Amino acid sequence: MHTKTLNWNTFDPERPIYFVGVGGCSMSGLALLLLERDFMIAGSDTGAETELRYLASRGVEVFHSHDASNMRASTQAVVSTVAAIPADTPELVQARRMGIPIIDRAEVLAVLMQQALTRVAVAGTSGKTTTTSLIGHTLLACGEDPTVSVGTRAAPFTEGGNYYNGGTSTFVAEACEYHEAFRYLQPTTAVVLNVLPDHGDYYPAGTTAMAEAFQRFVYRIVPGGTLIVSSDDPHARTLHTEAGVRRVGVGFSAAADYRIRDVRCEEGRWTFSIHSPLGSHVLSPALLGKHNITNVATAFAAACDLGLPAEQAITALNGFKGAPRRLQPIGTVDGVSIWDDLACTPHEASATMDALRTVVGPHRIVVVLRPNSFTRVRDHFGQYAEVFRPQERIFLTDIFPGRDRTDHGMHASKLAQNIASRGRNVEYVPDVNGRPAYDELRRLVRGQLRPGDALITIGPADITPVATAYRQAYGQSC
Repeated sequence: MHTKTLNWNTFDPERPIYFVGVGGCSMSGLALLLLERDFMIAGSDTGAETELRYLASRGVEVFHSHDASNMRASTQAVVSTVAAIPADTPELVQARRMGIPIIDRAEVLAVLMQQALTRVAVAGTSGKTTTTSLIGHTLLACGEDPTVSVGTRAAPFTEGGNYYNGGTSTFVAEACEYHEAFRYLQPTTAVVLNVLPDHGDYYPAGTTAMAEAFQRFVYRIVPGGTLIVSSDDPHARTLHTEAGVRRVGVGFSAAADYRIRDVRCEEGRWTFSIHSPLGSHVLSPALLGKHNITNVATAFAAACDLGLPAEQAITALNGFKGAPRRLQPIGTVDGVSIWDDLACTPHEASATMDALRTVVGPHRIVVVLRPNSFTRVRDHFGQYAEVFRPQERIFLTDIFPGRDRTDHGMHASKLAQNIASRGRNVEYVPDVNGRPAYDELRRLVRGQLRPGDALITIGPADITPVATAYRQAYGQSC
C-alpha cells in the first residue's frame, strides 16, 4: 500500500472514492460520512450482506465481490486498511497498475478529523467503543453537534449506528491501536483508558512495543491539549506528555484528578461518586458491569474538559444504554435471560462475566464461547479458565481465525482440555463447515437452562445467532 497526503480541496466530487472492505464497521461509517459530505462513494466486500444492502440504499455503489473490473479510470482514490485487507486483493492490484492512490482508512479518518477545531481521540485496548459512544452521546444530549466515528454500530447516532455526521467544530473518534492506526491523529484531547496485552500478531507478546505505540500516540496531542488517562492502569498512568499538554487522571487511585469513590451495586446497577476540582458528583449509569464505572467516569472527565455542564452531562451518561454487543440483552425465554457480548480477550470476558453475575445472582450462567483469533488463544491460553467459575457451563466452539493466517498450533479441543483441567465444566462443540454448529448448540443449551439462569454468547458476530435463534425459537424479544 502506498499513501498520499490528502487534501480534500483537490478532490473532485464527481469522481468516485472506492472503499475496499466497505462493509466493515469503521469503513462503512467513514464511507457514509464522505457520502453525506457530497463525495461519490463506491466499494466492495464479500459477506456483510446486511451492511452492503444498507449502504446501497443510502446511495453507495456496491460490489459484492473483489474484482479488478470494479476499478474504473474515473476512480480518484482507493481507501483500504493494511490491518485487514491483503495487498493482493484484486482492486488494490489494479489500482496500483492504474496509478490510483491507495489511502489507509486511518489516514482518511485523520484528515476528516483534522478539519475540526476540537478533536477528541479515545484510545485503549478495552472500552474505547463504549467511551467514545458515551462522549458523543453526552455532547448531543447537551445540545452540541459533534461528528462522531466509532468502531461499531453504537446507536443512537444513526440508523447504521457507527457514525454521526454533525458539524465541523468537534470531532470525536475511536482511536485504534491495531497496526498503530492512531499514528495519523492529532487530537486536542486524547483519552487513554488502558494499555493491555493484545494484538500479538502485530505487537509481540512480552515486549514493550504496544506501550511504545501508545506513547507515540500521546506525543501527538497538540500543544495546549489535554491527556485524560487512567490513574489505575499501570502502563497508561506512566505515559509521558509533551510540555504544555495538560494531564487529567481518572480512576480509583487517590492520585486521580477525577477520583471514583463510594461504589455500591444494587440489583445490578452501579452507583458511585466522582470527586474532582469541580466538586463531588454522584452517577448511577444504566450500563452494567463494574468495568464500565471507569468508562463512565472518563467520559464525565472528558465532558467537563469540553466545557459541558456537569449535571446535564451526568443525566446523559446515566441514560446511555450501551453499545451493541457489549453485554447486550437479547431477550427472555421461560425466565432465562439471554445476552450477547463481543469480548475478544480473557480480560474482557472476565469483565463481562463479573457484570452478568451481579444480575443473575445465585442462578447459573450457561456460556457459548467462540475464542477470537489463534493469536489471542496462543498469547492468553492459560487465562481462559480463570474467566469462569466451576458451577458455570461452557460450550466452546472452534477458534474464529480473524485476521490470522496460521493457527500457531492452537486448537479449541486443546483449549477445552486446559479449561477442564482447571475444574471448569466445559464441552467442545466443533464447527460445521466453518461456522458454529448452531442447531447442536441450541439443543445443548436448551437442556441446561432453568428459570433464573442466563445464557450468554461471547465472541465474534457469527456466534450471536445462537442467542437470537434461541430467543426466536422458544421465547419473546425483550
